[in-house]
Amino acid sequence: MRLQLLHISDTHFGYSGTFRNSSVPRATPEESLERTLASVAGSVDAIVHTGDIAEVEAVGAAERVRDRLTEYDVPVLAVPGNHDDPAATRQAFGTQPIEIGGWRIVGVDTVIPGEIHGTAERVLEQIDAHDERPTVLAIHHPIRSRSTHSWFQLDDATGLLGALRERPHVRAVLSGHTHQRYEHAEPWGLRHLGGLSTYYGMQHDGDEFSYRMSDVGAQLIELDHEKVTASIRI
Repeated sequence: MRLQLLHISDTHFGYSGTFRNSSVPRATPEESLERTLASVAGSVDAIVHTGDIAEVEAVGAAERVRDRLTEYDVPVLAVPGNHDDPAATRQAFGTQPIEIGGWRIVGVDTVIPGEIHGTAERVLEQIDAHDERPTVLAIHHPIRSRSTHSWFQLDDATGLLGALRERPHVRAVLSGHTHQRYEHAEPWGLRHLGGLSTYYGMQHDGDEFSYRMSDVGAQLIELDHEKVTASIRI
């Protein structure tokens, strides 16, 4: 059975500030999300949001994102990012994984309160709470990316990666946070799929990063009965 997931991230509803070395974006976060969603051709089977849902109004802003995404009438999963209130994210979206077409999509909160970087400490507990059917892990902070800057790291990413090697039923990791699309495949088959922001883009090169305001969007993740077959930028 072929499945298609819409992976969106870093919608930042409610943000109205300025950016270092950049002007204010031409569109609001709400308008930017609408432009992204308008580019989705055809139907999707589920939607995954990998965090930084909102900047202000906590529950209210998260609920506005939820209400827009549930218009597709498909399962929606979301995890908090460092800009989110995790309690507001749980209230708006719940915490249950998505089970669809023989796959499970598990979302895990990697937020450290008051910090920009994240923690992997809750990931394995959530993965191991379920059986070993093909699984997609959704987290905000990436295990791998193009950044070495301290803001964009996941504590104990190396340890988590080793543990996931022993759990080959986890076939892919969807993440956000860097606002840059990123793909990497481990030798045993695990796919790292970093997502764009719908609001503003960034470019990373080791410890350096810059803003790329127009480099925005989302991606479609295609799954067959046992593996990720494609990731398509939209």
